[in-house]
This record gives sequence, structure tokens and C-alpha cells, in this order.
Amino acid sequence: MEGQKVTLGYWKIRGLASPIRYLLEYCNVPYQEDFYVQGDGPEFSRDDWFSKKFNLNLDFPNLPYFIDGNLRFTESQAIMRYICNKWNPDLLGKTLEDKAHLDMVTGVLKDLHLPVIIHCYRDGDKKKAVEEFSEGVARVVTYLGNKKFLIGDYVTCVDFMFYEILELLDYISEGSIYTQNPTLKLYKENVENLEKMQEHMKSDRFMKKTFNNKCALINN
Repeated sequence: MEGQKVTLGYWKIRGLASPIRYLLEYCNVPYQEDFYVQGDGPEFSRDDWFSKKFNLNLDFPNLPYFIDGNLRFTESQAIMRYICNKWNPDLLGKTLEDKAHLDMVTGVLKDLHLPVIIHCYRDGDKKKAVEEFSEGVARVVTYLGNKKFLIGDYVTCVDFMFYEILELLDYISEGSIYTQNPTLKLYKENVENLEKMQEHMKSDRFMKKTFNNKCALINN
């Protein structure tokens, strides 16, 4: 990776930033990260972020944020779309039909993911987290069918989003998400076998831990 680096700012966890990291790696974009660390319990201070939050010239200060030259902005979906639009537009779909399906699946995955995160932070109930996801994931499995990736025979940004959700569910369910849905195991392998993903997972940039922040009741 050569040239001027963009900056991704986020907590020092996987969370919402990992799909963005995968995109940057896949698009071969040089990047650096601004990591913020939550304090230990019982206070779980967020001062590391709050002390800088309003000094970064962001219109809507939040994490994650993205800096590319003079451009500074937030919101994970906006960041992912910007990366795709600038460095690899096909990651947003090659046809108008694919783009429509990609937008639809993105919304579906966000709806599936939210209840899982709520359990991670509010009650720590792994069983309920898996149950709530399992109720909706059947439709995604049906939609995926025999396709290599969610939209078809080529990878798009929504695959990096879904892959990270599956990684979290794999941990929470202790592997049962794949034993109950063999199609998803094959799908996971298809994403991991991408050359750029292979390179990333072998590098020191790949973050194995943790999925959530320190205050979460479910974490690895």
C-alpha cells in the first residue's frame, strides 16, 4: 500500500469498523487508524473519545469517522459507500438491479444485527441473541441460495458487513450458527478465501479481539 493514507477513527474494537477495514484492504487503500480506548469498569469512561470528539472538525461528531484529505465525515454506511464509490464502484453492484438488491439486503442485515447488539450490551443473554437472529436469518439463507456471495457471483460491500455479523454470531453461538446453517459456513469461506482477505487476516492489521467495547456483557 503506497500513497497518502486515509484515516479511520473508532474504538479499539472490531464493532462497526471491521467491515470498513475489510473494504479498505480489498480496495488496496492505504489507511491508518485513530484508536480510542474505553476505560475499565465500573466507570467505563469514554473520556478518551469525548476529549477529542468536538475538536475534529466533524459536522456530526461520532464514531466511526473517516478522513480523506480535506474531507471529514461520519456514519458507517456513508463511509463504506464512499470507499466503494471512490475506489471500486462495482462493490455497490454492477447493475441497477444488483444495486437495488444490495440496498435491500443492507437494510435487512441492519435490522437483524441490532437486536444482537442490544443483548450484547444490555442483558448479556447469548441464547436470546442467537434466537432473535435465527428467526430472521432463515430468509437471508433462502435469499443467498446457491450464490457465492449475497448479490451473486461477485463480492460487494454488503458481504463484508454480513461476514462480520456472522463472526460475532459464531462466537456467541459457539459455532451453532454454522452447524444449523451449512450454507452460511460455505459463504463465510467464500469471503475468507478472497485474496485480499487472506492477506489481511495474516497481517498485524487484522483485529481478532474484541467484538464489543469494555462495557458490553458479551465479548470475546
